[in-house]
Amino acid sequence: MVPMISYLQRKFPGRLNVELGDSRVTVPRYFDPASNSTPARSCDLMYVDGGHFFDIALSDIRNFARVASQPHNVIVADDLHIRCIQRAWNTAVRSGIVQHLFSCGYSGKHGKAFAVGVVRRQKSY
Repeated sequence: MVPMISYLQRKFPGRLNVELGDSRVTVPRYFDPASNSTPARSCDLMYVDGGHFFDIALSDIRNFARVASQPHNVIVADDLHIRCIQRAWNTAVRSGIVQHLFSCGYSGKHGKAFAVGVVRRQKSY
């Protein structure tokens, strides 16, 4: 992962920030003005991939929803072939956090799926 991070930071200088760790802690801390000396931040592209449990995936979606650029943003949820990730995505869609645009999957030895959507404007939680 570190070589890819380094490559992307060289390719997009000053535009890519990576925070490694438990996303339930790192995402809120990264966007908390009290924890950073940098100006307010927002996300144009959010990629949810990691904790393969319902509560972690839904927490990631909710945390990113609070900082999604408006009106234009994209959120991608990976591993939708895992039932609890699919359930978290569907919960976010039903609750109005995410507008589902499309899903894609492929079969084979390591079949996988992902979903793409747009985070709707959110009120503070």
